[in-house]
Order: sequence, then C-alpha cells, then structure tokens
Amino acid sequence: MTENIENRIKTLISKELGLPESKLKNDQKFIQDLGWDSMELVSMLMMIEDNFNFQIADSDAEKIKTLQDLIDYTQRHQPH
Repeated sequence: MTENIENRIKTLISKELGLPESKLKNDQKFIQDLGWDSMELVSMLMMIEDNFNFQIADSDAEKIKTLQDLIDYTQRHQPH
C-alpha cells in the first residue's frame, strides 16, 4: 500500500510539473528544490486531497515541505 501511494503521488506531481517521475526524489523540498511558489503548493495539495479523498488541515499543510512529508501524511490519512 505504501508503494502504491508513493507511486500515485509521484505520477500526479510528475504530470503537474511535466517532469519524468525518475527526477522526483523523496527528500526534495517543493519550494526550495522544485521552485514552486506557495500557490503551486496549495494547488498541488488540493489535487492530492481530491485524488485521495481526504482533507489536509491548514496547520498540517504548513508542515508538508518535501515529497516524503506528503507521502507520509497521505499514508496516515488513508482509510484502513
């Protein structure tokens, strides 16, 4: 399940950025390493919410800095 979530997230972000998935590394920071601005980050988080059917609290969104942060958060908030 973990790998499936990671792959789905990477596929979504890859399409959004127009980058090959192989270029996405889990320790990359969205703003510093990928060059996103805050609006792009918000847009991407909304896309993840829609695709995984859960809400990311604003206080939690502020803590999501890397691809791994997003993967971990999504895994914790999936229905069991």
